[in-house]
Amino acid sequence: MSQARVAVLLAFAAALAGAAGCEGTVGDSGSPLQASAGTDAGPAVPNVPGTPLMPSNGCLVGQESCGGACVSTLSDDVHCGVCDNACAAPLSCREGFCGCPQGYDQCAADCVQIARDPNNCGACAGACGAGQACIGGSCACAAGELDCAGTCTRIQSDAKNCGACGATCESGKVCERGECVLDCSDDLTACGESCVDTDDDAAHCGECDNACGAGGECRNERCQCAEPYLACSNRCVDPLTDLSHCGMCNMACAGGRVCTDGACSCPAGTTLCGDRCADTNTELLHCGDCDAVCSGSCVNGECDAEPGGSAGAAAGGAGGG
Repeated sequence: MSQARVAVLLAFAAALAGAAGCEGTVGDSGSPLQASAGTDAGPAVPNVPGTPLMPSNGCLVGQESCGGACVSTLSDDVHCGVCDNACAAPLSCREGFCGCPQGYDQCAADCVQIARDPNNCGACAGACGAGQACIGGSCACAAGELDCAGTCTRIQSDAKNCGACGATCESGKVCERGECVLDCSDDLTACGESCVDTDDDAAHCGECDNACGAGGECRNERCQCAEPYLACSNRCVDPLTDLSHCGMCNMACAGGRVCTDGACSCPAGTTLCGDRCADTNTELLHCGDCDAVCSGSCVNGECDAEPGGSAGAAAGGAGGG
């Protein structure tokens, strides 16, 4: 083989090696070159002029590739923090962690407003008594009850507070309509030391010791939810604020939305982008507008783009919210 032919072959081999070394690098325009076949580059994203810089996973800046889709693990309810870490409703993904929407407290796996929830009034598991309402984080005594040393008491039938707080009936007597007597009248039922009307007594509804739950009241010997509560999933809920029963039973608010006056809506300062509430003042994928993607930093809805990136570019086919 002639020296000239060997030189040509060597030059051709060097050119191929140089081309292979350039795969996956950033070109002069700031856009990454397409990776070769067989490279795990994530979902295919077109290099449209003006699209923000894309990392090696093929997604826009601020996104991760999860199961072939580009998502933001800071806000995606199915891939929260990491791929496949789903938030169970009514929890939603906030800053990469599953938690309750703004204005709600997490009690076990539920999101509640402890200022209004009769099942978690003032604190988690702080259930109000039968017929009581939760107002401002405190259980308000039901009609016919009196606050005796911090306990809602039925002074018409309580033998330890008969007719007034601290007025105790002597042994062998029962409390009937606020007075200590030997026996209950025929129209009332003796439940321990109390003479009660099982038609409407929330502590003895229909029969002795059959107490209605938090937020419940007794009507015609049956426990029902007192206004404004609604019976859903065997408990009384506030349909004006309950995330799982907003306005009606089983009407759940998702994507960071809250229940306000019985309707799902985004908290103040956020905007509904697709199926979730986004902070367009700070989020890179929704900077200033739902469809505006920022490749730098988003401050007060304005994009400060990095060199080679773009401000306010459309998300295009990158997907993920």
